[in-house]
Amino acid sequence: MLHAGAALRDITPPLGTGLGGLFVPRPAKAVRAPLLAQAVYLQDGAERAGIVSCDLVAMPGDLAQDAAQEIYARTGLPPERVIFTATHTHAGPDIMLRRQGAPQAYRERMAALMAEALIEAFEQRRPARAAVGVGECRGIALNRRLKMKDGTVHMNWEGVRPEDVVGTGPIDEQVGVVRLDTADGRPLAALVNFTLHACVDARDEIHPDYPGAMRAALQQKVGERLPVLFLQGAAGDVNHIDYRHEWEGDPYDQVLHIGGKLADSVWEIWQALGPTDAPVRLAAEMMEFRRRELPSLDEAREKVKHWEEIVAKDSAEKQSDHYMPLSDAEYELFFAKQIVKIIETEPEVERTYVQALRLGDACFVTAPGEIFCQYGLDLKARRPLPHPFVVELSNDYFGYYPTLEAFGEGGYEPRPKLRCNREESTGDQLLAKWVELIGRL
Repeated sequence: MLHAGAALRDITPPLGTGLGGLFVPRPAKAVRAPLLAQAVYLQDGAERAGIVSCDLVAMPGDLAQDAAQEIYARTGLPPERVIFTATHTHAGPDIMLRRQGAPQAYRERMAALMAEALIEAFEQRRPARAAVGVGECRGIALNRRLKMKDGTVHMNWEGVRPEDVVGTGPIDEQVGVVRLDTADGRPLAALVNFTLHACVDARDEIHPDYPGAMRAALQQKVGERLPVLFLQGAAGDVNHIDYRHEWEGDPYDQVLHIGGKLADSVWEIWQALGPTDAPVRLAAEMMEFRRRELPSLDEAREKVKHWEEIVAKDSAEKQSDHYMPLSDAEYELFFAKQIVKIIETEPEVERTYVQALRLGDACFVTAPGEIFCQYGLDLKARRPLPHPFVVELSNDYFGYYPTLEAFGEGGYEPRPKLRCNREESTGDQLLAKWVELIGRL
């Protein structure tokens, strides 16, 4: 019989903390809405698993490992049986410690709060029922890679002329919902999976972006302040920006708009759900992620010197939007410096757990970074179980995983940088591993 528990903790950082996700540091000046770490504990006989979803831009491996060790000490739940994941809000702390990032004291407290949330969920476990359903939310997700008439790829924030765009990459508008109820039918928690970057409003205020707006709107509909864990889909190349029609209002109003539309879709699915048999099964494997081929350190340093000289002479007007406030030369210098840093600091091989967690007809598979939408669609097309969902940004962060086609096309994500330094076949390797792990369930 299924037993489940749920709990949450406030993880809002102090004002002045550097906010993450963009090219420029943004010290936090205000809190628009609190950030949360939300946890669900699941048990079906001897099978046990946990999920911790945090309003963060990414999930640092060291924090996940520290939290996992405390959870194991207090509950006996092994580290490989916990999924630590981030919603990808770009209005949260720069938890990866770049520039004016989150203070170390906050990072240490963050690991403790993640552990506390799941430990409380474990302690509050009770007989439960689960229901799984899917639906769609149309009109809020767009692929950000624009294929141009001249054969190049531009990003949808780069101010292109609509008449020059001949195509874009794919999107996934499916919404996955798992509703957990107590044995007497009271809502206990929900899991929501959707594929869309949470970077709608990335200014200088702290908030959980549209996943938080969805959570608040859904809680209002349900009439309960239950934990609503957002599980980010394969959104590496999917955002909200419509290059044809720029949003004219305040960016936070767009956060509320997108979150509200997603909550409407979740609620429609929610109301149609009925409890089902929901076995819990988990398979996990420690996977290696190898560094991509790069130039020599001397060559990389020469490239930095080249662009530093150009920037020193460059008087080009900077772009005005807040996504990329850099001149072309500064942009190239940024990436040149990133390659040097990869060579000097990034290990040849990274390792973390990749998991497949089954809950009834739903199956959640993890990726330690931002994986392209096509991989999520490919997994769903294979249908190893009725409802497979990718949960990216889980357990650690090794950057983007573009498709091999995208590596050939170029563009922002495939460029060698700290956020794309693993080998080009990593996305294909992850897809194969997901199918293998699901086969064990």
